[in-house]
Order: sequence, then C-alpha cells, then structure tokens
Amino acid sequence: MTVEVLFFFSIILGPEIRASRSHHNSKICSFTEHQHKKNNMKISTIALTSILFTASVQAGVTIIEFTDDCDYDTVAAAVAAAGEDLATWGLDGGEAQIEELCEEARNKNSSTQRGGGACKCIVESCVWRSCHNTRVLCSLLFPIVRQPDSRFLSISSVPFKRITDKGWQFDNNYFDGGTYLNEEYEPVEVNFDDIYDNQAQDTLITYPDDYIEKNFGDCQAQSVMCCWVQDRYDDGNNNGNCAQDDCKDADPADNTNVCYVEMEAGSASSHVAGGDAIFSPQDNDEGDAHCHGFAWEDDETSKDYRYRGNLLFYVSMYDHLSARGYVREVPGAPMCGCVEKMPVVEESDCTEGEIDETYRFRFNSNGNHGATISDVAITYNACTNNELADRFDELETVTDETREIFESYIVGEGNCDDVFDTWFEEKYGYVLSRR
Repeated sequence: MTVEVLFFFSIILGPEIRASRSHHNSKICSFTEHQHKKNNMKISTIALTSILFTASVQAGVTIIEFTDDCDYDTVAAAVAAAGEDLATWGLDGGEAQIEELCEEARNKNSSTQRGGGACKCIVESCVWRSCHNTRVLCSLLFPIVRQPDSRFLSISSVPFKRITDKGWQFDNNYFDGGTYLNEEYEPVEVNFDDIYDNQAQDTLITYPDDYIEKNFGDCQAQSVMCCWVQDRYDDGNNNGNCAQDDCKDADPADNTNVCYVEMEAGSASSHVAGGDAIFSPQDNDEGDAHCHGFAWEDDETSKDYRYRGNLLFYVSMYDHLSARGYVREVPGAPMCGCVEKMPVVEESDCTEGEIDETYRFRFNSNGNHGATISDVAITYNACTNNELADRFDELETVTDETREIFESYIVGEGNCDDVFDTWFEEKYGYVLSRR
C-alpha cells in the first residue's frame, strides 16, 4: 500500500492557505494515519476501507476530501476520521444540510461560468478559441494544482457546443448525419483526440438536451443510441471495410439488423412528417449498420446522469468518428438521438463510464460551509456483454412504461422478422408473405 500526500501553494487570504492532492495505488483495507505539524496546523491523511480521506484542521475551520459518493454517512465518516464531529459545526443529524452541500458541489462541477468550481489547467492545447482571451489568474481565487506543460485555464465543465465551436446549426446537422465531419473521407480539423486526452477524462461535458433538444431532449427510454452506415477512413484496426485508397461505399462493422424506421419519431431530423423506411425485410439485406449507445439512471444526482455529455462525446465523436471513421445515418432517422427517436434495431453495443469524484468540504465555525468537486477521473468501459440492453437491465430507476419504450426499439437478436410483421400488420392491416 502506498499513500502519497503532495502539497502545493495557492494564493488565498484567510485560514486556508494550501491545496492538497492525495493518491493511492492499491485498495486500502487497513487504517493508516500520517500527521504533520507546522505552524499549529495538523494535516491528516486517513485511509479507511477503500476510501481515502484527506483532512486539515485549523482554528475554526476543518477541510476534508474524499473520493466516493457524496452522502451524509460518507461525510460523517470523513469528519470522524479527522477527529472531528458534525455536531461541532451544527450539522449533527442534518442529512438535508449535507445533501445541500453535496448538491452545491455537483452544481459547481456542472457550471459553465468561470469561477463555478475549482480552477483547472488544460494540458498542451485549448479546446475552444475564446480561452486564449481568458487567462484569468485563478490562483487569486481558488487553489490550483498545475500539471506539467499546462498553459490555459478552464472553467469547471465543458459546454458541449464548445467541442466543435461551430455553432448550433453545424452541431445539429452533424448529429443528423450531415456536415463535412460525416461527408469527408479524411480526418477533419476538429481534433477530437486532444479533447479526449485533455478534457473528456477529467472534466464534465454538459449534455446537450437543451442545446440540441430535438435529438437529446427528454429521452423517455433513459438512453441514447447512434447508428452509422458508412466507414469514412481506414483506421488500421479492421473497423469497417474502408481500404486505405478506396472508401467509396465502405461499410462499418455490422453489429445489428435494422428492422424499420418510423420517420415521425425523428421528423425534426429527417424533415419528413410521417411515413416509414422499410429495408427489404424478407432478406435482411438493409446493408451493414453499426449501433452503439449508453443509458443512465433516472436520478439527476447519479454520475451516469450528470456525465451523459461525456459519454455522448466519447461514443459519437471520439470512439466512432475519430477512432473508427464511422459516419452517416440510417435513412429516415437521426444519426444519434434518444433511443425512441432512432431506428428499431435488434441490438446495440454500449459504453458506460467509471467515474471517480473527489469531494472537498470546508466547515467553518461561523456556519459558512461550502463544498466542491476537486477532482474527477473518468474511464470509459464496455457495458456488460457490450450490450445496451444488458446495461438497461442493470438500471434501478426504470418504470414499466420506460422499459416498454426501450424494448420496442431494441428488440433482441433474431427478433426483427417477428417485430416487423406485427408492426406492419397493426399499422397497415396487411400480413407480409415470407416466401
């Protein structure tokens, strides 16, 4: 077991005059404590079970940090591990008060206003052009830990529209399968790899439910899916059949069957008010298609809900567009959208986020308590069996109505024929003859 405590400087007037960061590289199953005394200040690093608590105690102020879900029991345990008691701060039995502080931290982490959370440095490059004009001395306002070769200061979350920085019309068309991001055969000027390396793994990206509402607003099935039908370039990893010198009519790796598309569901994207797209159901010869999605709990405080924007960026722009070259939509549907706005398909691959958040609480004897999320670490993993349906089954906040909607669009391997026949007869009054 290794526990390392690093101390950095920051410029703050008041009782708190330092920033700290703690790392551990093994699961901690024992109790350890290291104490350092200097200038009447005690710094304690306390590891208990699998949670690392970092605390400092000064006259009238206690500061704690922990990496875990934010709730009353975790905060109380961290304060107790620092040798303090919530009663000291008038918070004993105050679960509602602790939850307000947790919510305060989450709101700051989601803020797109400068100063909404702890300042942070972007390594090597700036994600959006305007940041060149906003080199604010955050160290005058917040503790800051500088990373090697960092040059630019960032706000606490990335607005989704800043990923391309080309405006609503461009992003709107992109998610419907248009713009040169989908139409060109070579990598394009937006460097999604830089955004993945410098932002998407440690910074919240806002989910564009208000920005691109027609695709991502009010998802009834608590899930988003993208479906692609073309491979734009050869990535050297056998993803799709685009050759180095010939990408004409190249296909992505086929991982599903498209049953049909009800154009009314995605009419704002297809610009067709009604009608259906049917792809030769007798022979399942709609061509190769690749679908990939993610799902979340119906709980605004959950990590998978709050970091939906990160997963949308990863799935649509980094993992499939940038890394694999997958582009263009199933005709009649958006390229990406809420599952209920997408084609009816048999299966979909799936990604989920493993998200660790470090909360920083500051308890003050004058009652002016505060909380922030001081650090975020995001790992993108395949869901159980790499199946969106399996990920949906794992959700704990799903109603019967939500499940019915989801299962009417992700119908299961080998079920396209039966689902199509039932739908076709109910909608048009005809029975399809399969000869």
